Amino acid sequence: MTKSKKVSAQKTKHHRLLYAAGAILALVILLQAALLNNLYQRLSRLEDDEIKTLVIDAVDNMHDRPAIDPATGKAYVPEARLVLPPHTDVKISYYGDKDMLFFSDRSNMTQAVSTVRNARDLAATFDSVPGLQACSRQAILQFKEDDGSFKGEKVTLRETKTLADGRKAYIYTNGTCKGNPSNLVQYLKQVESY
Repeated sequence: MTKSKKVSAQKTKHHRLLYAAGAILALVILLQAALLNNLYQRLSRLEDDEIKTLVIDAVDNMHDRPAIDPATGKAYVPEARLVLPPHTDVKISYYGDKDMLFFSDRSNMTQAVSTVRNARDLAATFDSVPGLQACSRQAILQFKEDDGSFKGEKVTLRETKTLADGRKAYIYTNGTCKGNPSNLVQYLKQVESY
């Protein structure tokens, strides 16, 4: 074999090696880009989930559970000196003070929380927050008639009741919450003072 053929064969061999190395390098770059993209998407979803959890916890942590008397099962709301009978169908939580209390039923809150959790992106998450907030105050019990303080919310007077201590309780429902308030209202109609 002549020297020029040998050099030509070596050049061809080097070109093939360079092409193979280039192809492997391109494949590594594409693979690395795909892995980084996958990692970015996972981090993005993780951030969405963390924000959803913070929103849900913020709403949930405002609430208290009534104090349950172990002997009778009655539920006490000490802030307003109210008592409710034992009940297994309605799991309530509340927040407020002696003049106004906001009640929610656990089943309706669960639906609202699911809507937030299942939101496809952050915009949809924040679009579902007003529904979650409304369900956290699905029933409103106050001791004066509505004076327009529920601006922007669809509240409806459902019941009035005069308590043993002379206070008149007004029970409203918040129509912005998509859950059914009837069990909660039926339960709150049984409220008494102590």
